[in-house]
Amino acid sequence: IWPICASIFGIMSAPHRLDTKIALARAAVGFERLWALLLWPVLIAGSLAALVIGGILPMLPDMLRFAVLAVAGLGFLGSLFSLRKLIWPNRHDAMRRIEEKSSLDHRPVTGLQDRLAGSEPDALQQAIWDEHRLRQLQRLKDTRIGKPQSSWRDLDATALRVPVGLALAVSLLLGPGDITTNLAESLKVAPPAQAAPLVMDAWLKPPAYTAKPPVL
Repeated sequence: IWPICASIFGIMSAPHRLDTKIALARAAVGFERLWALLLWPVLIAGSLAALVIGGILPMLPDMLRFAVLAVAGLGFLGSLFSLRKLIWPNRHDAMRRIEEKSSLDHRPVTGLQDRLAGSEPDALQQAIWDEHRLRQLQRLKDTRIGKPQSSWRDLDATALRVPVGLALAVSLLLGPGDITTNLAESLKVAPPAQAAPLVMDAWLKPPAYTAKPPVL
């Protein structure tokens, strides 16, 4: 009796477990979409961070340094506009992910939302439909969500993320000074150098027979 009861209880609780998996699948799809849109903001921010932490940016002349900061800042803000394209996945998208990751054919997950046509099905139709749903639930015991996958390899065909990552790692390990000091030096506006006063001393020495002192 116990195996039968356990089987029935497992089938009855399957929709609740499936709802949890659907919620996790929505989060996974949403993370993948967000991660794809963060490619260029991360590349620009990483490049600028490598210049600052590595001590290269503070060494540049003021005009060139602020030009680099302005270009990087505008590029970073412009890249954030791509986040407007983010569409959070709905329940159907999550169901399709579960079906694909679990290699399920005939869409058994999305089929759970199906309903019998007609307002009052007869007893035979209802029995066939109940049997169909029972078989669908039995197929959903071992569904998988799948780990979120990064699409940066396809979006970054020239692999710019590799040199940017290496430059950032090297600057963190070998960069001079500390991060706070380098950042402050990168944003510092140096006061204009004041002109040094020009002083020249000249004297005229009269001939010795005059016995007069030199004239300044």
